[in-house]
Amino acid sequence: DHRAVLVILSDRLLKLRQDQAGDVPLYLQHLRALESLQVHAPLAHALGVGKFLWELEDLSFRTLFPGSYSSLEDWQRQLWEESEEMMEEAKVEVLASLNRNEYLVARAGRYTITSRRKSVFSTFKKMFQSHKNREQVLDVFAMRVVIGVKDEYQYESQVQAEVCRQAYSSARSALSSWTEPRGRFKDYVTRPKGNGYASIHTTLEHKSGLPLEMQIRTEEMHQAAEFGDSAHSLYKGGIKSLAAAQQFASTVRRRNVAVLEEGGDIPEGEGDASSRSRSGSPVVQGLQ
Repeated sequence: DHRAVLVILSDRLLKLRQDQAGDVPLYLQHLRALESLQVHAPLAHALGVGKFLWELEDLSFRTLFPGSYSSLEDWQRQLWEESEEMMEEAKVEVLASLNRNEYLVARAGRYTITSRRKSVFSTFKKMFQSHKNREQVLDVFAMRVVIGVKDEYQYESQVQAEVCRQAYSSARSALSSWTEPRGRFKDYVTRPKGNGYASIHTTLEHKSGLPLEMQIRTEEMHQAAEFGDSAHSLYKGGIKSLAAAQQFASTVRRRNVAVLEEGGDIPEGEGDASSRSRSGSPVVQGLQ
């Protein structure tokens, strides 16, 4: 029953919070934090609630490596304070450009544009596994454009793909003063990942040096990314057969292997496993 897993995850998160505030022996804090990273975090991702449980990973990381955690957290906070206004302006400019695109006007009914800051643990994980310093992590901040296509186009895959490409073109036009480093554009809409993940990704760099990851997808693609097959089946009624249990276990293993081998985030999208949206402001509604 998926509700039992949610209770276990909630209980573990509560214990990690209490460890930070109480008189729990340090060795027990370390054991609990390590177990949380190795067992509970993959469960959360496999269940489709990883984005709500970024705190699980961050608290565990803070317990195990307090110096690294504080250094990264302070750097991220300062960077966010310096760039938040710039990010908000960029979102407004992108929305205005989307509303000027005739193809999108005819086929899109709404937009949701959000920004997010990568979690501390996810930033550290990418630094460690990719042998990068923190300034080389290009997706600390991200903007996501989610497009709600009109009802008559919801099941037309070609229209959904073209909507994403048109939105990318409009976003680049709006942020023409931002440069796009070579090799950063990735079209997972035309060629989805092996797990079915579909989105357009790129990284743009402001003249100040701020890198900004951008993700563009339709609402249907977003739902599939946020709540994949395993999560969908669990929420629809839990695990009711040996085959379903084996499939869920296989999903947990694949998520672990993806982290270990790829050096990146769980494909939520991309952390997004990423990456755990914690400072994002939900935004901007477009067309009526």
